Amino acid sequence: ELDKGTIVTILSKPVGRREYLVGKFVGLNMTLAAMLGIMGVLFLVMLWIAPGEFSFRFIGAFYLSFLELALINAVVVFFSTCVSSILAAVFTLGVFVVGHLSESIRDFGQLQGGYFQQITSEIVYYLTPNLEVFNVRGAVVHGDPVSMSHLVMATVYAVCWTVLLLIVAGSIFQRKELRG
Repeated sequence: ELDKGTIVTILSKPVGRREYLVGKFVGLNMTLAAMLGIMGVLFLVMLWIAPGEFSFRFIGAFYLSFLELALINAVVVFFSTCVSSILAAVFTLGVFVVGHLSESIRDFGQLQGGYFQQITSEIVYYLTPNLEVFNVRGAVVHGDPVSMSHLVMATVYAVCWTVLLLIVAGSIFQRKELRG
């Protein structure tokens, strides 16, 4: 919409820029929830066909997957306000990869012994969301339960990162000059 200029038409209506971004984010998450719902139904069908038992821990894993993907959606919305769509996709992929490796990056930096490496790894760790918080799939498959405290803390973590990203994206988008 930014590249093609159709956003000017949308924003000419009584819709604010921040409202537009929140609507975009909510719409992406509704699509995401529908796709995860379909995958959940297919998973239940596979459990019914193949020898397997349903467990409520699967719901926790699906919920945490949704939170992770919703946070990634917030990253997409943030980058889409700053850079072109191709760069937004590349940067989002980078955040996804670094987010899953952030603990390892921090630990590796601590092992290096150099002050610059330690500081750089700490900065990377704290400036990217730790997406491993949401990754309980392996544990769930092996029968480990997902504690309620983990679900609550992961929810708070995802909401804080999402709100921060959307606030910053809204501030950037508010100041951005749109071409029509």
